[in-house]
Amino acid sequence: MPSALIMYTKGTEDLEATAVLDVLHRGGFKITTVAVSNQHSNRVELAHGTVMTCNVAEEDLAEEQFDLIVVPGGPGTGRICESDKMISRLLEQKKRGGFIGAICAAPGVVLYSKGILDPRTKATCYPGCECG
Repeated sequence: MPSALIMYTKGTEDLEATAVLDVLHRGGFKITTVAVSNQHSNRVELAHGTVMTCNVAEEDLAEEQFDLIVVPGGPGTGRICESDKMISRLLEQKKRGGFIGAICAAPGVVLYSKGILDPRTKATCYPGCECG
């Protein structure tokens, strides 16, 4: 069974994360949701007030490999950049040739700014979050 890790943080766009979770679930993925915050909590408030209870807080995320890591966008996307653990995980995913999905602001705000997405790679993102 393929596996996916979906990152949630305060301000994650509700639909971008939830729709991905639903589609991957229907596709037979084993999904782990992680709350990326400095609160050591598995609960986060999304962009439109929805409170998501994730499987695990980032501090408790086991060192396992995932076939896919998803970074949704939204006004809280920059908080992912503040997590050394999540950035390290994304860099390792890239290094080993694993899949990374990023939506809306995430390609520019997270992947490009942290060197996960290089200038030669074509990507789309939310207007105003363009890279280089």
